[in-house]
This record gives sequence, C-alpha cells and structure tokens, in this order.
Amino acid sequence: MKFGNSIGSSVDYPNRHRKVKGGAVKDFNSIWLGKADAARNSGNHLGVIAVPSDASIEAGGETFYDHFTRVLGISDFQLNTPFAGGSANTVKNGYPLDPERLGVFFTELVDVWMERTGLVSMK
Repeated sequence: MKFGNSIGSSVDYPNRHRKVKGGAVKDFNSIWLGKADAARNSGNHLGVIAVPSDASIEAGGETFYDHFTRVLGISDFQLNTPFAGGSANTVKNGYPLDPERLGVFFTELVDVWMERTGLVSMK
C-alpha cells in the first residue's frame, strides 16, 4: 500500500517460502530488495511487517534486527504475532511455534532495539 509517500510491505526473515513464479526464494529476496531500493530512491518511506517463525527464533533477536536495519535498511518494522485470532480451528491449533521460545526471541529483540537506539545501555 502507498499513503503519502509511505509504502508498506510484508517481509519474512529468514524467507523460506516466498518466491517469484517459477523462481527460487533467493530470486524473491533479490527482486524485493531492488523494488524497495527503487521506492526509497523515489522519495518514499518504506516500512515492513514481519511474522516470526521457528527460523526467526533460531536466528535470534540480534540477527533478526540486523537483517531489517542493516541488510534491508529498514528503520520502521512491525512484528505481528504468529497466532491467529478468532475462533479456534485445526489450522490455528496446529501452529508449531513454542510460546516460551517466542517470548525469549521477543525479549532478545527488544533488548537489541533498546541498546541500538540508545534507549538503554545493556552494558
């Protein structure tokens, strides 16, 4: 979506599923980054939404944060919880993320964010 020179996109890290038709995951990542750079070079602000996965948790909060801020150059990203709302059903009940590991991941991510933005010194 685009609103007043602000564009939002969903991006997963690490991306293990999104791909261009007939292509590979790495092709999607490369194309996405090219389009993101083009949008920024045209004067647009780019924000992203990510949903953590087991692979995100395995990567850890610091690597996750670095991917968005240093690799992609994103200064505005939002995380959505990987748990669907509404009435329970088989798909929602079968989501494989361990809530305790997810809590540790979120804590690591907030600690890194607070340290990197100067809100709190973790030393």
